[in-house]
Formats: sequence, C-alpha cells, structure tokens
Amino acid sequence: MKKLISNEDSIFVAGAGGMVGRAITRQLRKSGYGANKSKGALLIPNREKLNLCDTNEVKNWFEAN
Repeated sequence: MKKLISNEDSIFVAGAGGMVGRAITRQLRKSGYGANKSKGALLIPNREKLNLCDTNEVKNWFEAN
C-alpha cells in the first residue's frame, strides 16, 4: 500500500493525551513517523502548551510550528 504521508512530514495530533490520540500517536510511531532519523515530527502539544479554544493562540502556534 502506498503511503499518503511521508515520514518527513510533520503531523499534528490533537488530543494526544487521550485514549484515541495516544492510539493514533502509537500507530504513527510504529509506522516510523516522528523518528529521529527522519526530518518529520509528531506535533503533540498538551493543553498547557496549546489551548485549542483560543483561536489566536492556535493560529500563532501553527505559524510557529
């Protein structure tokens, strides 16, 4: 099967601390995403780092990352 996302891409996972988010993150890492050898990253900020209810904060965070 052809991968639609390159290992060099950055992937944002909202809610990575929850049950579903942890499962998604685990599977992405198992598939090689976010590994140190690739240039890509898993972006998994917690609530203290990113408040998803604050539009301006989210916009600024995405611009920075």
